[in-house]
Amino acid sequence: MLTDIADALPLGVADSGVWISNPAAALELAGLRPAEGDEEWLSWTPGQHEEYEKAQHGIPDTAIYNVMMQFGPRWEHTFGFGSWDVMVMAETGEMEWAGFELNLLSGQFDRGQVREKLLGLGYQVRSYAGLQYLTLPEGTRVDLDWISAGVVNANVRSVFTDGQTLLTAPTAERLEGLLSVRIGEMPSLGHHPAFSDLVVTMPDPLFIAILSRKAVLEPEHPRFRQFKPLSGWGSLGEWKAMSAGFSRTSPEADRISVSLWYENKARAQEAAGEMTRRFKTFQSEQANRPLDELQGLCEDHWHTEVLDSSKGAVLSVSCELDSGPASRSLGGLLLNILFDGTLAFLVG
Repeated sequence: MLTDIADALPLGVADSGVWISNPAAALELAGLRPAEGDEEWLSWTPGQHEEYEKAQHGIPDTAIYNVMMQFGPRWEHTFGFGSWDVMVMAETGEMEWAGFELNLLSGQFDRGQVREKLLGLGYQVRSYAGLQYLTLPEGTRVDLDWISAGVVNANVRSVFTDGQTLLTAPTAERLEGLLSVRIGEMPSLGHHPAFSDLVVTMPDPLFIAILSRKAVLEPEHPRFRQFKPLSGWGSLGEWKAMSAGFSRTSPEADRISVSLWYENKARAQEAAGEMTRRFKTFQSEQANRPLDELQGLCEDHWHTEVLDSSKGAVLSVSCELDSGPASRSLGGLLLNILFDGTLAFLVG
């Protein structure tokens, strides 16, 4: 799954990173199948809803998926596809007002229905290297009273689907960049040594973010000021990319991991002790921050290893817990320390 997504995205998005969620895999591990639509969902009992939502706990939605969920049937009836069609989701690019620049959704999509709905809204058919897609012409806006032009532009300005994959971008030019990778005209993210190695070393995540060093340590709005270094804090060296992932190794065990990619194994081995020390001992200035809670759950469950990879080496620190109330918090806590800047500080 991860390899397919890396092979579908342009190499040029490496500095923006990629965010991938796989709720369908979580349902499969729990012995559940995805609901096929609102009608089926509404027919379920509260107990079935609880079991379904529990299986997907800790797995974030992408921006476009959140929008589709927010508007429900209106979105699907308007654009010809919706959240129930999606199995795996990925996003990348610079953050727009209501979404990321590029979205990749895998699942089952009705190509004819998407085409019919979008043409009815004023979209035009264009062709790139023999692949047809739909886009709103310059200056055209969708006249709907329940959704803003900004949401439409950020999420579905340009759309391509082959039935199994649906790609969206805020401009035709950006969508054609995705299509150029699809036909082999441009290199994919799979050609990036760090990204390809990080994909292989965590093959079955329910969620994973893979970010270049620049994306982690030089964000547009750094939020590191609430932290202070530990006394005697050492160095993690010049790693080139990071991944943060949540997986379920079995229906009875959840696992989170943070991995750094180095150009050679010696550098990764030199940093292993410092990586372990930071995750086990760092305390934030403010009480009850996500990392403090995560450390309370993992305690002595942190495990550090250095993995050989085809183009370099991967230093990984992970925590695995048996399923239960504590384990179900792992994914959410990982997301919190990623989004609040704690994780960037820890690996800086």
